[in-house]
Amino acid sequence: MWILQIRVMNVLAFHPLLITVVTMIFGWSFTLFIGVLALVVLEIYQLTLRSAFMNWDVALTQFNFDTLPVDFCLSVLVPATWALCVIGLVNRWKFKNPFTYFWGVGFFGAMISCFLMGLAAIALFVLTGSERELHSVKENFIVFVVMTFPEGFINGSMATMFTIFYPNIMKTYRDDWFLKD
Repeated sequence: MWILQIRVMNVLAFHPLLITVVTMIFGWSFTLFIGVLALVVLEIYQLTLRSAFMNWDVALTQFNFDTLPVDFCLSVLVPATWALCVIGLVNRWKFKNPFTYFWGVGFFGAMISCFLMGLAAIALFVLTGSERELHSVKENFIVFVVMTFPEGFINGSMATMFTIFYPNIMKTYRDDWFLKD
């Protein structure tokens, strides 16, 4: 799923797919580890793809772990932290129903995380003075809007499936709370 991504001037790539549902299943801290691992595997995978079309020496010069911290912050940390916040809000809500869990966190939480990722990118580039990247993110902000529905649909569908069929693997799902009379 992470091969599907948005590139900003061949410098950064945003690919938040499944971060919300991974946070729902594994929790926040393990999601951060899984996200780092996915970013490293994705970079190695892209290196092997580039080496298929060019010489290995040229492909190795394009091997870039310099953007890993920024990719991690924007593609993993922001969506996972937002998912954790939404899980906390849904767990405190007085309306007890499993639909509030997988609709509130899975669908709408994942949709809003796309906007937050774009806003975090703008804030990061403003704070660091990266004018080129800031201009590119502002120019392509509509992509974050376009990403909201597919992101919400994929995460929400998977959250619904796992909550209904395998509620025991959902670390953040409180069966005692949502099914209580």
